[in-house]
Formats: sequence, C-alpha cells, structure tokens
Amino acid sequence: VDAEQEFVVIYNPRNEYFALDHYSIADGKMHHTFKFPRRCKIPPRTEYCIYTCPGAQNFDHGSLMEYHVLWTNHDGSLRRMEVLNNEKCCVKLIDPKGAIISQCEAGMQNKQAAARRRLLEK
Repeated sequence: VDAEQEFVVIYNPRNEYFALDHYSIADGKMHHTFKFPRRCKIPPRTEYCIYTCPGAQNFDHGSLMEYHVLWTNHDGSLRRMEVLNNEKCCVKLIDPKGAIISQCEAGMQNKQAAARRRLLEK
C-alpha cells in the first residue's frame, strides 16, 4: 500500500493464476470499495497493482505497472478522489462471500514499509 501515491499491490505467490472475479478491496472503514472486473486474473508469482485515484489531475498514466487495474466509479468513470488516508490507512481484500481474507495497514511513520505491502499471502 502506498497512501501517498494512491496504489495497492497484490502479490500472487502461487504457481498458477489467481482469479479475482467477484473479489473486492476496500478501505479500513469500508467507505470506499472497488470490485474487480470480470476475468481479472493475477499471473503466477506476479504483482498486480490497483491505482485508487487514476482520475486525479496529477496521475501519471505513463508509469503504470504491467499488470494493473484503474479504480472506477459506479458509472465507469475514473475515480478522482483519494481513497487512502496518507497518515494511516488500512486496505482489505474481500472474497466473493464477503469475508476479509487479508488486510494491510500503512502509515507515514514507516514510509519504506508503506511503499509496498503484499495483501495476498496464500
């Protein structure tokens, strides 16, 4: 999780693809939720990035990770408002049944750790 740059990275440590169909991520208070698009898969041993504020004026579309998705609003437009709290934030990975299968906290007090945290450790 990088709260300043507004992105979350999920890592697939498995030797097979991990399907994200019907999975979602949310902020700690569940105010902001993103549902992954259909047929969204993470390749084996690969990082997958969710850019949480891709509609912002200062968003750099030229430096996207190879495997990524852009957070969209319900109407399909790119999200312009920040999701992550720069002081301290929590992100949850939620399975299709609504169970929180992983969560990660990041904050300014530990910038290096906040730069990247792996959510999926199965």
